[in-house]
Amino acid sequence: MPSFSDLQAASSAAVSNERTYWSNLVRLLEEFGTQFVKYLQLPSPTFVLEGRERHYVTFTQKKSIGTNSTFDPSDYEKTERSIPFTINVALPDVSQGNVREISIDLALSAVDGKPSIHSAEFIGGERIIRYDSVAYRSSMDKIADVLKSKAEAM
Repeated sequence: MPSFSDLQAASSAAVSNERTYWSNLVRLLEEFGTQFVKYLQLPSPTFVLEGRERHYVTFTQKKSIGTNSTFDPSDYEKTERSIPFTINVALPDVSQGNVREISIDLALSAVDGKPSIHSAEFIGGERIIRYDSVAYRSSMDKIADVLKSKAEAM
């Protein structure tokens, strides 16, 4: 029969595992963001429109209070076992002085220790794609296909 100290040890291990899960997921999301920006082959990370510098790509998250804000790895929302986020891509038309934005809603999780990206917006009926931080092009292609489809429809 487990003693009280066994229960405490089990609880401490569970808390430690949970902390590790979320910190690994945040690290993966930050890595994913860097890779996605690189994948898009942007002319630069930022552009200037009407004297204001803006990023081409931003990662945001809807907060529980209903506002959207830039993803903050030290203060993020989680849903069940995933981190929901939105990729916003600015498409500036400097000659017209305006910016069109396209976006895709995603969530990152690590089911069975394997990272995956979820979205109801993926083309072709898939809702979950595996994310491999080394061989990431196929994941990026699926996300970019959705964004391209939205850019064509605007």
